[in-house]
Amino acid sequence: MLKHDPLVRFPPAHVLLVVDESALVREGVRRIVEGLVGPVCCLEAGDGDALAQALQRTPAVSLVVLDPRVPGMAGGARLVQLAEQHPSLRFVVICDLTPHEAGVLMARVPAVMACLPRLAPLSRLRAGIEAAFAGRTLDPAHARGVRPRGAEVLTARQAEVLALLREGLSNKVIAVRLGIGEGTVKNHVSALLRVLKVKNRTQAARQRDGR
Repeated sequence: MLKHDPLVRFPPAHVLLVVDESALVREGVRRIVEGLVGPVCCLEAGDGDALAQALQRTPAVSLVVLDPRVPGMAGGARLVQLAEQHPSLRFVVICDLTPHEAGVLMARVPAVMACLPRLAPLSRLRAGIEAAFAGRTLDPAHARGVRPRGAEVLTARQAEVLALLREGLSNKVIAVRLGIGEGTVKNHVSALLRVLKVKNRTQAARQRDGR
């Protein structure tokens, strides 16, 4: 059981960056985090480009709380790049990912200390913040890799393609986002349809934990 004493304290020189497409959500997360950890310098960004710019302007950012599906994040692929460019950063992801997607993300980006659903209780958010500043990974049950409807498991690249399909992107745009050939994207989409046991990309985009 979580202890509610004492508050997690951010070092004075460190800055929290909250990233979400909705200003209301960003404000809500900021207030929640401040209520959990005490006063903290907090920046906000609404998309991937604003996130990248904020990181360039403010090297003191040490923790990013974000939804990796905001515009400009290439379905989360850009998170991998940002983590490589800023190795001192730690991330807490708040997004309604499937269990498999959460597991893939945390495996690909070790700097993601916690991956929480949007409706997670405050105790889980607190635990994620504590884990991030302790340099350890929160091990939520929902972040474990699971098998989607078929007997196979999605590869990391297939999970990225699926995330972009859910944004309604074409194969051509997905290819540009991921830096791969359009033919390669088509192959991944075909594999997704087979693994998820669906007939088309629309049905694949609607898949959630095999439902």
